[in-house]
Amino acid sequence: MNKKYLLYGMGIANRAVYQFMLKRGIWVKVYTDGDSGDWEKVLDNVDIIIKSPGIFPYTPFLKLAREKNKEIIGDLELFYRFKPLKNIICVTGTNGKTTVCCLLHQILQTQYRVFLGGNIGIPLFSIIDCDEPDILIIEASSYMLDNTVSFHPRVAILLNLFPNHLDYHETWNNYCHAKKKILTNLTEEDYFIYNGQDIVLNTWAKETIAKTLPFALETLDEELLSINAGLIGQHNKANIQVAKTIAKLFSVNDCDFSKVLKEFSLPQFRLEKIWDKNGLVIYNDSKATNPLASKAALEAMANSKEKVIWIAGGKKRGDDYSLLKDYLMNVQMVYLWGENAEEFIPVLREQKIDYDVNADLEKILTDIINNHSQAVILFSPGAQSFDRFASFEERGEYFNKTVQKIFSL
Repeated sequence: MNKKYLLYGMGIANRAVYQFMLKRGIWVKVYTDGDSGDWEKVLDNVDIIIKSPGIFPYTPFLKLAREKNKEIIGDLELFYRFKPLKNIICVTGTNGKTTVCCLLHQILQTQYRVFLGGNIGIPLFSIIDCDEPDILIIEASSYMLDNTVSFHPRVAILLNLFPNHLDYHETWNNYCHAKKKILTNLTEEDYFIYNGQDIVLNTWAKETIAKTLPFALETLDEELLSINAGLIGQHNKANIQVAKTIAKLFSVNDCDFSKVLKEFSLPQFRLEKIWDKNGLVIYNDSKATNPLASKAALEAMANSKEKVIWIAGGKKRGDDYSLLKDYLMNVQMVYLWGENAEEFIPVLREQKIDYDVNADLEKILTDIINNHSQAVILFSPGAQSFDRFASFEERGEYFNKTVQKIFSL
């Protein structure tokens, strides 16, 4: 590949690409929006632009690049061009990607050499020089899929679809278009596993030539649900269904599947139980970065014997929380502490649920201790973390530290 590459942005993905290219002696230049210089000259001297996943796709620099007919791709597409593996399982969806990827990784590892990478925090180019695995599991965001051309997984998994990242994609149609790219190059020998209860995904299933394997909660063996009491909620039932489908597809025996499922723990900050003392149970669901994720958490709390105290809020971006109205029956009180607090208020008023707007998490937790002797405290923001934090992980760590500080007094 005698091409000249420009890395636009230097996040974790492109840093790994840069190291790979340096080792291979490939011509590469780095450019960020903070760099000065002649854009025309920069672009005239490169063939392909590798865009960092999170960079807005319509910057003036990228607009000029398109006018000059420069190819713009991301690390997922570039990885596949350098290493077109035959057994790639690609997982995408609005929510649940990391949980499913981790579960599949552990299940398939019982019988195969399996690598895991992508949006899960392991850059694809950090594993590109490793010995070839039997199976590669890739967690793919809409940002990553949006810049693919030839990427071709053997198994494409689409867990769910809900308006998200519209500050990046601008429209629902653009978001769907990005997600649908996971299907672009599937053949009759490939598989499309999808949520059979989603109208849009059912339409896509009719359009693809791949073998289609829909999953639905109604078809899940009840015995599987009792194997791991920690996998609560309808969304985790769906995750188990996907895992079972993959296990059958790759001939994993039932004993290995059940053993992994029994021992599996949810990744951090995904309905993670962090406290269970003196009548108070606390869940940290900081990964809930959109209304659909909090819907899943609230739905999981529906059978709680104790009333639920919900702590919510985050970055303001015009999300619609009316979809939560049917999942608040067990919620006694809501504390809103993000910049988008007012976006929750209409549905809370409609459902006649008490709420308090408070920017101080310590005061919120202190108030809960003083007024509730027994309760389930659900920290499920339902919004992005960028109003105060660099990531949902940082937000989750802050919540854990604050809980330890207040509840250990």
